[in-house]
Amino acid sequence: MITTILSVSSVITACLILEPGDQRNLQLQPDQDWYTAGLLAMADEKDLVVTGYSREHWIVFDWTWNLEGDSGSLLDRYQASQQHVEDLRSIIDATDHSSHPLPEGQLSRVQSALADLDIDDDGKFDLRVWIKNGIEIIEVPDVTVDGNSMVWGFSHYDSRINIEYTSGGQLNGEWIKQRGADLSKMVFKSLQDQRGVFYQDFVIGQDHRVFGRVDREECTVEKSKWSVEFEQSGKAVANFEMFFPKAKPNAQTDSPFRFFTPYAGLMGGTFLTPTGDFRYLSGTLSGVHDNFCGVGSPPNLKFQLSTFDGAHAFLFEASLQEGGSLKGDFYSGNWHHETWTAVRDDEAKLPDAFEQTVITDKEALAEAVFKDLEGEPRRVLDVLDESGSKARIIEIFGTWCPNCSDAGRELVSLKEKYGDDLGIVGLAFEITEDFERSAQQVRRHHEHIGTSWPILVAGLSDKDEATKTLGFLDQVRSYPTLVFLNDANEVQAVYSGFSGPATGEAYTQQRQRFEALIEGIIGE
Repeated sequence: MITTILSVSSVITACLILEPGDQRNLQLQPDQDWYTAGLLAMADEKDLVVTGYSREHWIVFDWTWNLEGDSGSLLDRYQASQQHVEDLRSIIDATDHSSHPLPEGQLSRVQSALADLDIDDDGKFDLRVWIKNGIEIIEVPDVTVDGNSMVWGFSHYDSRINIEYTSGGQLNGEWIKQRGADLSKMVFKSLQDQRGVFYQDFVIGQDHRVFGRVDREECTVEKSKWSVEFEQSGKAVANFEMFFPKAKPNAQTDSPFRFFTPYAGLMGGTFLTPTGDFRYLSGTLSGVHDNFCGVGSPPNLKFQLSTFDGAHAFLFEASLQEGGSLKGDFYSGNWHHETWTAVRDDEAKLPDAFEQTVITDKEALAEAVFKDLEGEPRRVLDVLDESGSKARIIEIFGTWCPNCSDAGRELVSLKEKYGDDLGIVGLAFEITEDFERSAQQVRRHHEHIGTSWPILVAGLSDKDEATKTLGFLDQVRSYPTLVFLNDANEVQAVYSGFSGPATGEAYTQQRQRFEALIEGIIGE
C-alpha cells in the first residue's frame, strides 16, 4: 500500500499547427498507473500511536483514475482536466475543418490522449475511479469532488469512502458502510512511496497489493486446490494461482517483479463455500515456494490475499506449516475475524448446491405475499403468472450482497438468452426494516445490475427470520437462493448459493447446469 498516490508521469509536449500563425502547446498524458490504497482492518489506537501505521491486517486494493496534473486542489485538477478535454476536442474539430490538417501521427496522439482520459459518451470529462481485484475491474459508480475532499460512493451497497487529500500527497479518510441499524467505519490510508525500504526486506504486510498488473507471459504459473476448514464458518475449497518471474528480477524495469527476491511472487484466487465465494482475491507471497507443492526445503512461505468491492473488505493471511498444511487468519472489515486451516487436495469439493435446500410447504409458497416497490402487496406466484413464461425463477437475495450481484448478472444473461420463455421475480431481504430505504436500495440494484424483472421487498436479511418469513423452505442457507419452477408453478429445483466468475470452472459448470435445467423445463 505504500505508493505515491497523486504523482503524475512525465508529460509529452507537442506543438500542433492548426492554422497559419496559430500554435498551441498540448500536454498528452501517458497511460495511468495502478495505485494502491488500503483499509486498516483490525488495529486499535495503540497500534496507530505506537507504530504509526501497522504492517499487519490491512485490507488493500489497487485503484486508478483518469485525473491529470500534480498540483493544486483536487477540484482545481478536476476542472483543469475538464478544460484539457475541451482543448483536445477543439483541436480535433479544428483539424477536421482546416486547410492545414493536423499530421496523422499527432492527430492519433490527441485521440489517444482523449482515450486515456476515458471521456463519457457526451464528450465531457467526468472524474472516474476504478478498483482492481486481480483481473476484476470495478468502476466506482459515484465520484464527487469538493476542494481537497472526495467521496467514492457505492450507493447500491449503501457505502462510501470519504477522502481528504493532504498537502503531503496522502489520501486519508474512512470507509463507511451501513450494517443493519448501525454504521461501520474503517480507516482509509494511502501513503507516499517507500519502495526502496520495503522491497529491500520484502516484508509481507500492508503493502501486499503494491505490484499492480501481471503479464502472464512473464510468469511461471502454479495452480493448487485446497480443502479448507474455517474456525466458525465451516468447510470451503480454495483455488490459488501463484505467479513467479521467469527471468531474474530487474529493478531497472517496469515489471511487477522488479523488486522480488527469488522466493517471492504474486498470488490470486478465491475461496468457495456452500453459500458462495469470496470473489476475486489478489496479493503476494514470499518464502521457498516449492513447499507450496509439497516438496523442497523447510517451509517458510507466507501470503496475504485481499479484496474490496464497496460492500466487503476481506483479508486472508496464511503461512505454510510442517507437513505442507496452511494455517491462517481471515478478516472481514474490522467486525469479523476467524482462523482457518487447509490441506492440499486436488479432489476437494463442496456439497451439491442443488441438494441442500428443499420445499417443505407448497401452500406457504402459494400464499406468499410481499410488497412491491410502491408498497402494494403482491402474491409471488401471481407475479410469475403475469410473465406467461414456461420456466420461472424466484430469486431470493439481498442488495447488500456482492454474490447476489454476480448471480443477478447471470440471471440477466439467462433472461437475454431465453427471452419470454424465462420469467423471474426477486424477493429482497434487506438489512433494516425501513421499507422506504429497502425500496430505494432495490431501485439502485436494478440500475446497477441491469435487471428488468419485478422485485418485492420480503423482509430482514437475518437467515432465521427469512426462513420464517418465507415459510416454504426448510431453511434459508444462503443469499442468493434460486427456486426454479415450471409454468404450473411447480418447484423443479432449489439452488443454494452462487459460484461467481472468480471460481472459474465451478462458474462454468454452474451455468451449464442452469441452462440444462431451464431448457428441460421449457421443453416439457
